[in-house]
Amino acid sequence: MTSSSKELQPSSMSFFDLLLEQFKGSDGELPTAIAYLTQATSEDNPGRKASLIRIARAKLRNADIVASILLQISKGESSQLLTRVNRREFETFLACNGVNAEQYAQGHHWLKDMANSEVLRETQKNRFNTDPTKYLQANISTEEKQIFIYKQLVEMTRDRNFISALNYVQARQIQHRDDLVELLRRLTR
Repeated sequence: MTSSSKELQPSSMSFFDLLLEQFKGSDGELPTAIAYLTQATSEDNPGRKASLIRIARAKLRNADIVASILLQISKGESSQLLTRVNRREFETFLACNGVNAEQYAQGHHWLKDMANSEVLRETQKNRFNTDPTKYLQANISTEEKQIFIYKQLVEMTRDRNFISALNYVQARQIQHRDDLVELLRRLTR
C-alpha cells in the first residue's frame, strides 16, 4: 500500500481495497476485459465477436475510471476525475501495491492489436472456455457480481465525483449484462 493510502480511515480503506479488487481481482474489470478479448479471438460468429470486443473496450474504459479513483485516493485527493489516466503513474501505483502492472498495459495493447488475433489466442491458449454457451453464462454471472460491487462502492463513499463515476460504470455493467443475456438467448433459441 502506498503511504497516502495507509493514512486513510478504516471505512475508506475498505472502499480502497474493494475498489482495487474491482480493478484487478478475478472478477475485476481488467481480467474480465482480457477474458472477453480472448473469447472474441476464438469466436466464429461475427456478431458475438463484435459484441465481445465492444464490451471488452468498455471494460477497459471502466478499468481506467477505477484507476483514476484509486490514484486520487492514494494521493489523498478528491476532485473532478481525470478522463484519461496517466498509465505510467498508474502502473507505478500498481507496482507499489503488489499488482503486476503488465496485465494493465497488455489489455490496452491487445485491444489495439485485435486484427492480429492469433497473437492473443496463443498468449491465452486454454485459459478460458471457448464454448459460447458456457462462457456467456459465466460472463453474465461476472457482470451481476460487478453490478453488486459497484452498488456497494457507491454506498461506501460520500464523494460526489466518485459516486457519479461509479454510477456511470454500474450503468454500463447493466448494459453489458443485458447484451450478454441477449447473445445467450439468440444462441440457445
